Amino acid sequence: MLISKKSILTKEEYAKKATELRKKVMKYQSDSRAALEKIANLRAEARAKLIKELDPILENYIKENSISIILDKKNIVKGNTELNITNLIVEKLNQKVPSLNLK
Repeated sequence: MLISKKSILTKEEYAKKATELRKKVMKYQSDSRAALEKIANLRAEARAKLIKELDPILENYIKENSISIILDKKNIVKGNTELNITNLIVEKLNQKVPSLNLK
């Protein structure tokens, strides 16, 4: 640790080492921010691709089954579980898009 060497080093050497350490910390923080931003962008791209693939599946299901509306499950307080098509749609989506690649 740099603090333990403070009494051994001259003021100039200590200041130089402290500056080097600050630069390393700043670089690490910058690299970390860049990596997190890259991951966020990849997730956003994957989500957009997933939605793009999901939309025609839902439209086709609506036409085939003469459905007027599909509601998001999280917006439903209570309902008949037989009307839940989540698993069916997920199966169709998995057939069309078996995996998403985050590059």
